[in-house]
Amino acid sequence: METEKETFVDEAAAEVLIRTPRLVIRRFGQGEWPQLLTYLQDDGVADYFPEGAYTEQRLRDMTADPYLYALVLHDDEEVIGHAFSRPGLQPLTGMIGLGIRSDYRRCGLGSETARALFRHAFTEQGLHRVTVSCTPENLALRAMLEKLGLRMEAFFRKSVPTVDGEWRDECVYSLLEDEWLIGESLLALRENGERFRLEDLLAPALEQPGAQPQNERKEIDAYTGSAGDPPATDEDEDPDSPSWPEAAALVDEELHHPTAEEETFPVADPFEEPDFPQVTAAIGRTDGSIAAPFVPIMPASVVASVIEPDTSAPTVEGTVVGVEWTAEPDPMDGLIEQRIDGVPFVLRRLHDFNWLAPFGRVFRVWDRQDSGNLSFGLEIEDQHVFIKYAGASTADYAGHPADAVNRLREAADRYETLRHPALTQVLDHFETPGGYAVLFEWAEGQLLRPGADEDGDTVVSRFRRLPIAERMEAMETVLEFHAHVEALGYVAIDFYDGSLMYDFSTGRLTICDIDLYRPAPYVNEMGRMWGSSRFMSPEEYELGAVIDSRTNVYTMGAMAFCLLGGERDRSPELWDAGESRYRLALRAVSPDREDRFSSVREMVEAWRTAGPLR
Repeated sequence: METEKETFVDEAAAEVLIRTPRLVIRRFGQGEWPQLLTYLQDDGVADYFPEGAYTEQRLRDMTADPYLYALVLHDDEEVIGHAFSRPGLQPLTGMIGLGIRSDYRRCGLGSETARALFRHAFTEQGLHRVTVSCTPENLALRAMLEKLGLRMEAFFRKSVPTVDGEWRDECVYSLLEDEWLIGESLLALRENGERFRLEDLLAPALEQPGAQPQNERKEIDAYTGSAGDPPATDEDEDPDSPSWPEAAALVDEELHHPTAEEETFPVADPFEEPDFPQVTAAIGRTDGSIAAPFVPIMPASVVASVIEPDTSAPTVEGTVVGVEWTAEPDPMDGLIEQRIDGVPFVLRRLHDFNWLAPFGRVFRVWDRQDSGNLSFGLEIEDQHVFIKYAGASTADYAGHPADAVNRLREAADRYETLRHPALTQVLDHFETPGGYAVLFEWAEGQLLRPGADEDGDTVVSRFRRLPIAERMEAMETVLEFHAHVEALGYVAIDFYDGSLMYDFSTGRLTICDIDLYRPAPYVNEMGRMWGSSRFMSPEEYELGAVIDSRTNVYTMGAMAFCLLGGERDRSPELWDAGESRYRLALRAVSPDREDRFSSVREMVEAWRTAGPLR
């Protein structure tokens, strides 16, 4: 038996397909069919193979398949998984799949294998397109595929047979060569710690005569499985892939007030699909059954009408009577509605949100934000996840989605740099096929901005009815956080009451929006900067003015009047926190920079020693 194994290893060594840092992907040997059987019996792996009963002859036939490969660790000849790579139905296309034994999952081997297979397909085989098939329940594999840049193009109902005679649904993902090249470039830049812009990466392809953006070319392989083509069964999750935390979120609400010059309809976005892409629902209903994905609805202005034949007119040979699309007055003012898990939201153009599926069921979408971001509240296993996303053409954003992507990518780094107990925590941030996403820890509470309602009562009104001691504690949290920001060399930009969430059950204040904070000192490059006029200093309207700690002092004073006084009405009669602190807040909002405190830390020290409330 030992001699037979050595003979097999020598035979397989000559048929190695790929070597990765930890694995050898090689052909099976005829004498290795018992190991293949052991692997197929592991944790339901065989459920995904349509071969039926595994006789010795059938297993020998499988090991003889020239497109089926064993996954073997460098230091061990034991089979820990499988991979296949076979030609597609069209020229320059291929199909790949993989599976990992249960005791080797969740350590990145699936991602390592998949990346190697794609690299081999696009560089060694020169393929144009590669597809991967899997069951919709396999959320770990789907998350990995979407992390690698694939997009789901098809959902086939009851298309894959199992050994029990049942039929399984099937998801088909695809990756194109130029998408893979962009992904490799992004990976290289990320590993080198470099910054990049999406348009820079796509520019060479878009500059070619007649070239179209890659994601505007769509096709779906008519995939038909055979005895050697099992759908992928990897339950492995890459440690670098988006984590699924026990809780997540905050909200990104109205941020900005664009200038008149900025309030224009956005130009066509080369990074988005102009057609109607498949949009996946979270898999699973409340009764535990599997739900098919849904598609976005058509724009309200597009309706179908039947062309009725004119029987009095002469018939022209070849004339077809059928359905035509006609335009009617658009009640949505050019916007379209898209739905995920039945939750509607509006965009300027349809967008692919397949990458959201692994994170659970969408229960809310914040879509009317002029920051260019969308925010999603999701639920998975009775826990909440919050994701902020840029890349889609949102309803109230006047800029280009690529600029929103760059801002959100930079913001993710800012949340990590300025970590603080009062700041909502970033758990992960990552590229998606059409943009960028940031995953946040969930923070309980309601926004304090005007207009945020709860049971018919504005949240800020409810907050102002709290005892002064509780409101003082919230204000001190705001001051301490911004002293921390100042100590790290940053200034606050676009900080206002919509950046605060308050949990009335615990009395906890959470700061939830610091996307535009910048290293200090910062120069006003806009004229009127981002933000709410209720909290903005004079220099935030002045082109070329320095934005620094004195600017932040003004914002802190404005926030004190918001939480403890009459907001814009800064009369002493509406102030609840004592005369000494009233004078401090009034000094902080002085139009003359030199009259203010020189730093937030100086203001904090004066605030603490101002004496009792009276």
